[in-house]
Amino acid sequence: MHADVFIRCNRRSYQPKGRCRVAGKRSSDERAAVDPSLRERVAERVEHFVDALDEAAVNPEPETIEDLQEAADELMRAIARVMLELGRSSDLR
Repeated sequence: MHADVFIRCNRRSYQPKGRCRVAGKRSSDERAAVDPSLRERVAERVEHFVDALDEAAVNPEPETIEDLQEAADELMRAIARVMLELGRSSDLR
Protein backbone atom coordinates (compact mmCIF):
# COMPACT_ATOMS: atom_id res chain seq x y z
CA MET A 1 0.00 0.00 0.00
CA HIS A 2 1.31 3.42 -0.89
CA ALA A 3 2.01 5.98 1.80
CA ASP A 4 -0.15 8.61 0.09
CA VAL A 5 -3.32 6.50 0.46
CA PHE A 6 -3.72 7.40 4.15
CA ILE A 7 -3.55 10.83 5.73
CA ARG A 8 -3.36 11.87 9.33
CA CYS A 9 -6.77 13.08 10.54
CA ASN A 10 -5.92 13.88 14.13
CA ARG A 11 -3.28 13.05 16.69
CA ARG A 12 -4.32 9.40 16.92
CA SER A 13 -5.69 8.23 13.63
CA TYR A 14 -4.93 7.91 9.97
CA GLN A 15 -7.79 7.52 7.53
CA PRO A 16 -8.08 6.85 3.82
CA LYS A 17 -7.97 10.06 1.80
CA GLY A 18 -11.39 11.63 1.60
CA ARG A 19 -12.60 10.06 4.87
CA CYS A 20 -11.26 12.72 7.24
CA ARG A 21 -13.47 15.52 8.30
CA VAL A 22 -11.75 18.86 8.09
CA ALA A 23 -11.77 20.63 11.46
CA GLY A 24 -14.60 23.12 11.62
CA LYS A 25 -16.42 21.58 8.66
CA ARG A 26 -19.58 19.81 9.69
CA SER A 27 -22.58 18.55 7.83
CA SER A 28 -25.93 20.24 8.36
CA ASP A 29 -27.04 17.20 10.43
CA GLU A 30 -24.10 17.64 12.81
CA ARG A 31 -24.67 21.38 13.12
CA ALA A 32 -28.27 20.71 14.15
CA ALA A 33 -27.26 18.26 16.90
CA VAL A 34 -27.58 20.94 19.58
CA ASP A 35 -30.43 23.38 19.22
CA PRO A 36 -29.33 27.02 19.60
CA SER A 37 -31.96 27.63 22.29
CA LEU A 38 -30.67 24.60 24.22
CA ARG A 39 -27.13 25.94 23.92
CA GLU A 40 -28.30 29.29 25.28
CA ARG A 41 -30.03 27.63 28.26
CA VAL A 42 -26.89 25.61 29.05
CA ALA A 43 -24.72 28.74 28.81
CA GLU A 44 -27.05 30.50 31.26
CA ARG A 45 -26.81 27.56 33.67
CA VAL A 46 -23.02 27.57 33.43
CA GLU A 47 -22.92 31.28 34.17
CA HIS A 48 -25.31 30.86 37.12
CA PHE A 49 -23.18 28.01 38.48
CA VAL A 50 -19.94 30.00 38.22
CA ASP A 51 -21.55 32.97 39.97
CA ALA A 52 -22.87 30.72 42.76
CA LEU A 53 -19.48 29.02 43.09
CA ASP A 54 -17.69 32.35 43.35
CA GLU A 55 -20.16 33.59 45.97
CA ALA A 56 -19.91 30.38 48.03
CA ALA A 57 -16.10 30.58 47.92
CA VAL A 58 -16.10 34.13 49.24
CA ASN A 59 -19.01 33.78 51.65
CA PRO A 60 -19.51 30.12 52.68
CA GLU A 61 -22.82 30.61 54.48
CA PRO A 62 -25.71 28.09 54.43
CA GLU A 63 -27.63 30.28 51.95
CA THR A 64 -24.76 30.53 49.47
CA ILE A 65 -24.03 26.80 49.76
CA GLU A 66 -27.71 26.05 49.08
CA ASP A 67 -27.61 28.39 46.07
CA LEU A 68 -24.53 26.56 44.81
CA GLN A 69 -26.23 23.19 45.23
CA GLU A 70 -29.26 24.41 43.28
CA ALA A 71 -27.06 25.87 40.54
CA ALA A 72 -25.12 22.60 40.29
CA ASP A 73 -28.37 20.65 40.03
CA GLU A 74 -29.65 22.96 37.27
CA LEU A 75 -26.36 22.63 35.39
CA MET A 76 -26.36 18.83 35.62
CA ARG A 77 -29.94 18.75 34.31
CA ALA A 78 -28.97 21.01 31.41
CA ILE A 79 -26.01 18.75 30.60
CA ALA A 80 -28.29 15.72 30.74
CA ARG A 81 -30.62 17.41 28.24
CA VAL A 82 -27.67 17.97 25.89
CA MET A 83 -26.68 14.32 26.21
CA LEU A 84 -30.24 13.23 25.39
CA GLU A 85 -30.35 15.49 22.33
CA LEU A 86 -26.98 14.21 21.14
CA GLY A 87 -28.19 10.65 21.54
CA ARG A 88 -31.31 11.41 19.54
CA SER A 89 -29.36 13.09 16.76
CA SER A 90 -26.92 10.17 16.53
CA ASP A 91 -29.85 7.73 16.34
CA LEU A 92 -31.11 9.60 13.29
CA ARG A 93 -27.89 9.04 11.32
